[in-house]
Amino acid sequence: PGNSELGFNNYRSHPPFDDSAMRRQLMGRLNNIPGVSVSDERIETWTNVPLTALSEADALTRFFQTWEWYMDQLRQSATHQP
Repeated sequence: PGNSELGFNNYRSHPPFDDSAMRRQLMGRLNNIPGVSVSDERIETWTNVPLTALSEADALTRFFQTWEWYMDQLRQSATHQP
C-alpha cells in the first residue's frame, strides 16, 4: 500500500497557508474524501493519507482537485503580495 505524506508544518511558510484558518480549509477538503482523516492537531505537523483511500476514481479526483485548489490559493496570494 503506502501513504502520501502531507507536511502541514511546511505549508505554514507559504501564504495564505500561514493562516491556520486556511490550513483548516485544506484539512476540511481532504477530510471530505472518503477514507481520509486528518485530525486537528495534524495541521501543525505531518500527516499521512493512505493510498488505499485514493484507490477509487472519485476519491483520487477529489484529492487532485484539493491540490489544484491549494495551488490556486498560492497563486492568488502571490499576485496580491505588495
